[in-house]
Amino acid sequence: MSSMRKGFKAPFAVALVAGAALAAVSPAWASRPSTKPAPASNKPPQAQTNHGNSGKSRGAQVNDQGLVQSVASAVVVLKALDGSTFSVPVASQTRVLVDGRLASLSDVKPGFVALVKWEGGSVAQQVAAFDLSAKSGERLATVQTVSKTSVRVSGASGGTVMIHVNVRTRVFLDGQLSTLGSVKPGFTLVTGAGVPKGGRPAAELRFLSPS
Repeated sequence: MSSMRKGFKAPFAVALVAGAALAAVSPAWASRPSTKPAPASNKPPQAQTNHGNSGKSRGAQVNDQGLVQSVASAVVVLKALDGSTFSVPVASQTRVLVDGRLASLSDVKPGFVALVKWEGGSVAQQVAAFDLSAKSGERLATVQTVSKTSVRVSGASGGTVMIHVNVRTRVFLDGQLSTLGSVKPGFTLVTGAGVPKGGRPAAELRFLSPS
């Protein structure tokens, strides 16, 4: 988001995904439920790897996030902040978004940051992936306030910026054409180098709802 004020230009390089990039996602996206500490043992500690629906209650809504390790037709493997990996089952009915736009699973690549909505015992309802490399120019910001003429958002560095809108601004929510009235504080805005300068209204804004 190079066109915004300096306080809002912190880079989201893939090398920083294990920290800043995942933390930049809207707080409403809860991370994977933490597991209870293992009982004391004489064996040396080992990194835990979760697969499939292990540790998840059947039918319970879960929001996961991690760095994409691999993508197959039936499963996406993610790496969490604690270093563990877990597999998320996907199918044709899984809704796939890349940088806030409707996409296919083949568009999701290793190294992307992914936010996954799913229920224990079933395939993922939605996979929202982001290419946050310096080359892509994409960034994530959190909506602070919304009015008929503007949206104020904040970035990971703590800086805020006001984005102006008008009746011609196209608003997308979870990949579908929507209205600014459907956007609430706490939603995530996917931004790029196309955000206009000098108070000019944005041509397009892409938002993700937290649930």
